[in-house]
This record gives sequence, C-alpha cells and structure tokens, in this order.
Amino acid sequence: MDIYKPDGDLGLPPEILELLNTLNDADFFQDGLLIGSWAMLFYQDVLGVKYVLRTGDIDFALIPGVLKEAKTFDLEAEFKALGMEPITDRESGLQKFLTDLYEVEFLVHRSGGREDVKLVRKYNVNAQAMPFIDILFIQPIEIELAECRVRVPRPEALFFHKLIIAQRRLKDWKKAKDIEQCALLAEHLDPDCLSEIAGSYKMSKKTLAMVRASCDAIGFSLDFLNP
Repeated sequence: MDIYKPDGDLGLPPEILELLNTLNDADFFQDGLLIGSWAMLFYQDVLGVKYVLRTGDIDFALIPGVLKEAKTFDLEAEFKALGMEPITDRESGLQKFLTDLYEVEFLVHRSGGREDVKLVRKYNVNAQAMPFIDILFIQPIEIELAECRVRVPRPEALFFHKLIIAQRRLKDWKKAKDIEQCALLAEHLDPDCLSEIAGSYKMSKKTLAMVRASCDAIGFSLDFLNP
C-alpha cells in the first residue's frame, strides 16, 4: 500500500482530527476508508488537487466482510463521548452521528438486492448498503498524519467510482458535484492505474453507459476502457 506523509495535519480542524484519531484507535482503517468530498481534501497535499470543501458530511466506507465479525469496539459510545449525537431514521434504520460542524455516515458495499441498512456489530454502528462501494477499495492509499493514519481511496478508484454514481444521482446538485470532482481529478490521474482498475472491474452495459456519459460531460478520453 502506498503511504504518503504530508507536512503537518493538512490544516484539518481539531474536531476532525479528534474524530480520525478515535477511528484510528479503533483500528477502523483496517476495514474502512474515508471517502467522498473529504477524501478530495486529502488529495490536495498528495496530488496538488485544489478543492474547496463545501460539505460537512463525512462518509466512511467499510469492506463487506466486516459484517460477519463480532463486536470489538463501540464506536457509538466513543462518538457520544466526543459530543456526537446518534440519529437513526425510524423507517429506514439509517444512522448518522451529528455535531454542530459535521455529520458522519457509514456505507458498505452490496452486490445485489435493495439498498438497505446493515448493522456493523464489530464497531456498533449501522451502514447503508450501496452498490459500487467495492471500487473504492481497489489499491487504496494511506495518509500518515502526526497522530494517526487515515486510509482513503486511490484517486483513480475514486474517479472511476464517481463516473458511475454521478449518473445514478436523483438530485441535480449532487450529480453536478460528482462531475466537478471528476473533472478536477482527471488532471492528476495515472493513466495506467486507471486502465488497470477499469479493466479489472466487471461492468454491465448499463454501468458502462454511465461511465461514458460522465466522461462525455467532462471531455475525458475513453481510451482507459480499452487498454
């Protein structure tokens, strides 16, 4: 796994560092990743990607195998100790942890069926089961901060993932944000790595059409689909 050691703590707020340290102490990043817009923030030092963070939503992804493991760490209790309020939707079971500055949500890959919520006993949290999360775990990278290590998706994997999910978005502003992030990442990708990731991932015709549509939207060559 590639490990990057930025200078300092990337200017992260103390509250975010405290959250990441708590997850690190739970060995969470053996099973999980920091994903979404906050991963983009980490790429600024690694790749020089200039991204203005505009969301307080912090998403973490978990490998599917973690669902079979017994409880080893009570993240819900630790989060409460940090002043984070657990909120669970009565109908869906979706769980979020809220503060005045941000909210945390967990996701896990599903290969079929509906997008439901799974109990992650190992960490005592619930995770939204969604498709294509497995892409984010292809060759992840690690960022070593002063007091913890944070695992994030490889930029090529996050780019490929967002090419797909952008076309699945029901809200225009979410789709626009995914497309914007794809456009920013496109300038900093390793072509060989992207081709390897895309070539190793089995896609349906529908998924391939999503990838093509997002590439068209940002004017990105489709050569990586035919290495």
